[in-house]
Amino acid sequence: MENLNRRESFSSLFDGKTVLVTGDSGFKGSWLCLMMTLLGTRVIGCSIDPPTQPSLYELIHLYKLIEHFHCDIRQVEDVKQLFALVRPQFVFHLAARPLVIESYAQPYETYETNILGLLNVLEAAGYALAATLIKNDMANILPSLQIGSTYQFDAVAPAAALKVLEILKSRQGIAHLWNLGNAFINGLNEIINQYSFNELVEAQSWMWSPMPFVWFKPNQLKHMQNFYSKLLQNGIILHPTHMNFISVSHTTEDIDYVLHVCETIMKDW
Repeated sequence: MENLNRRESFSSLFDGKTVLVTGDSGFKGSWLCLMMTLLGTRVIGCSIDPPTQPSLYELIHLYKLIEHFHCDIRQVEDVKQLFALVRPQFVFHLAARPLVIESYAQPYETYETNILGLLNVLEAAGYALAATLIKNDMANILPSLQIGSTYQFDAVAPAAALKVLEILKSRQGIAHLWNLGNAFINGLNEIINQYSFNELVEAQSWMWSPMPFVWFKPNQLKHMQNFYSKLLQNGIILHPTHMNFISVSHTTEDIDYVLHVCETIMKDW
């Protein structure tokens, strides 16, 4: 009986209300929209095109069950217009780039969507609520707009992320990191080939981005220990079992120095 009462209470919370779901063409967004339609809710969905083929959004013909708007959350004015038009009482913000290989390969687009997109939704929500209060028309909106998000909002994290993006853009940071990573990987492999140590060790990229990983072949523990201990003696720290991160502050001179020390070590093998 207690569970039944809870279910009825949950249903009545959304019954007859207007709910906006961003990212309705995604997997979780489609399921949420479908569930909301079963609760007697007016469901508004917004997103760009479905991220996969096939997609749950198209398989269940969700666009026939809800009011769908094609809207890119990175465009703040479009988001504001949507909020002003539909005047939602609940907002579930699920629009985001998934944190998988594609997102790591395109970090700027990921931050732009996941961080700036969230800020745009929050700004639009505040804008719509303020406009309603000014008009003194509270009949079709709750006293306070309820917002739930895939990502917990922390003002410090988005502010820091925005500052990082600003610095990376001004310094052409992504290209700089990419070039340094490739320079290290290619340079170390040239040294390895020069001394015919291909059967001992190899420099690799981690996934698609050139985050260097120095991989020693099985049964090469002696060379591995010698390599990393000599690097430490020369003030160089490389992780023996993980990819290595290059920072914006690193320079081509730093990479050249590391490669020089690596070659010096390998000459003695």
